[in-house]
Amino acid sequence: MLVIRREQLKVFENERWEQFLRKVIARARVDMPEVLEGKTDDELLALLRSATPKVRSMGFLVTAHITRFCLLVLRLGADPVDDPLLAPVIRDRELSAAVKIDTLERMASR
Repeated sequence: MLVIRREQLKVFENERWEQFLRKVIARARVDMPEVLEGKTDDELLALLRSATPKVRSMGFLVTAHITRFCLLVLRLGADPVDDPLLAPVIRDRELSAAVKIDTLERMASR
């Protein structure tokens, strides 16, 4: 009988998350090369790792919304939670994920 332990699943989950973040970085390099110019993948990966651990608690559950949030983080070069203008939107539990990410992108582009 095959037994998969929780620790093994966590390793697999972490590896898949890393692959996802690397794909986001690859996409960002195509979509916004000027923003990422001079930054290494390791630097960008570290930024995403620090900004995304609580992405689900922010209301982002769908891959498309998580991807857009990650791209926003890369565009800003910082975690939007640390931005005094963007943080209230992120914390607003009454906003749907779609409205939240649309609002964040609009606000960040100003």
